[in-house]
Amino acid sequence: AGESFDALKAAFAMGKALHKEPLLISQLVKVGCNIMAVAGLERCISQTTFTDGQLAELQRVAQAQEDPDWYYRSMVSERCLTLTEIKKPFREASRINDKGDTWPEELYSEASRREIELALDKAIAAAHLPGLKRHDLLFPLTVKDGTYPALEKSTLNGSIGAYRVHDRDTANLRLSNCGLALERYYLANK
Repeated sequence: AGESFDALKAAFAMGKALHKEPLLISQLVKVGCNIMAVAGLERCISQTTFTDGQLAELQRVAQAQEDPDWYYRSMVSERCLTLTEIKKPFREASRINDKGDTWPEELYSEASRREIELALDKAIAAAHLPGLKRHDLLFPLTVKDGTYPALEKSTLNGSIGAYRVHDRDTANLRLSNCGLALERYYLANK
């Protein structure tokens, strides 16, 4: 149980190392670390007997992973980076899309800039709304249906859609805390 306990604490610590990073990609890596740590926790709980002290420590470590502000910080960062880029003349632009190409020239038009800026402002404003309200406000920005052509061409609709990852990460961590609380209860009432 001791080695499993140490390994689980280390797994959660990997994600914690990225806690304050403002970039969206860093936060998505942190979520991946959390997913692996929770999966390891589930496997260990089913195969190992931990002490109450170990379970309490794992519960504390898992609770510390919950970060209600990472989506907000990431969207502020995305807004700064994106607007800095698209305010340049196209010939000076360096932004690369997910296919390795530079963004198309039409993204540097005033209309596209306004669309992107308004969408990122909505994402920032929605960051602290309750889940369903946030979803209702942001989901239309993530759909590739031609309504927001600049978002689609810039691939920012995928970045804005990260609110769903944030919500799943929060739910996953909360469920792991419930599982640890149940394990502590069972251990106390054997």
